[in-house]
Amino acid sequence: MRRLVRSNWMLESALRGNLIVFDKHQHYHYNDNKEVLKMPVIRPVSDLRNNFTMISESVHSSDEPVFLTKNGVGDMVVMSLEHYERQMARIELYQKLQEAETEIAAGAKGKDAREFVKALNRR
Repeated sequence: MRRLVRSNWMLESALRGNLIVFDKHQHYHYNDNKEVLKMPVIRPVSDLRNNFTMISESVHSSDEPVFLTKNGVGDMVVMSLEHYERQMARIELYQKLQEAETEIAAGAKGKDAREFVKALNRR
């Protein structure tokens, strides 16, 4: 039963009649609309030492991070290098978009996207 009830949210969800399915590395929650929602994998930090191979397989096969807790409180996140690099690229993109929005709000003139693409295609 310990594995089934990892949080109050999961317990409440199960009591409402929603289906929770567990497999080796991932946990899936089916909401009332039968949509599949991935649930985060949460493990105690001791699993990093005791079950390193399982955690490594999990982060690589599911391409999702594993959240580690210490004394029941979130402590760290383990993810594959590929997942980390994508996250960093996404953050960089969001920062560049924020800079562009700030420039536009300050009155900077932009180029029409269609004209810009046509100019690129002519090269």
